[in-house]
Amino acid sequence: MNTITTDPRWYRVPFVWLLVMLPLASVVGAFALLWLSIESDDGLVVDDYYRQGREINRELTRDNAAAALALKGQLRFDAARREARIELNLPAARLPNRLEFALLHATRQGYDQRFVLTHNKNGAYRASLTRLVPGHYYIQLAADGWRLVGSVRVPQDADAEILPAGQR
Repeated sequence: MNTITTDPRWYRVPFVWLLVMLPLASVVGAFALLWLSIESDDGLVVDDYYRQGREINRELTRDNAAAALALKGQLRFDAARREARIELNLPAARLPNRLEFALLHATRQGYDQRFVLTHNKNGAYRASLTRLVPGHYYIQLAADGWRLVGSVRVPQDADAEILPAGQR
């Protein structure tokens, strides 16, 4: 007589593991997404769109003023000293005393850096960069009613040309 015995232990049945793994995978995925959402800073959406829309006209006026002056700038990174050096194509007598310099990360607002610089005796401006993570950055220089813009990839680009917005 031939008797068929079935193993009553459920954990030896492959189909049971398939049924258990599907919900378990979704729970693990949910915790992974929760961790990503807590750890990453994706920046805030601005509330006042109208005010920012009006600011665009002011920025265009500053860009046109830089183009009328034929302004150009050169940005050079010194990785060893962790600093940026900025030179403008103005004579020393016409250099602004105060220059607003902004390095704006293309995707993460938390990595943005802003400086107010004064020129040294050679006519160059220097900024000490505390934390410059690799990535694509937009550059803005502004002073005395004009603005220059540019972009740079860190660490690939050692220098960048900064021009009025209409000349890019």
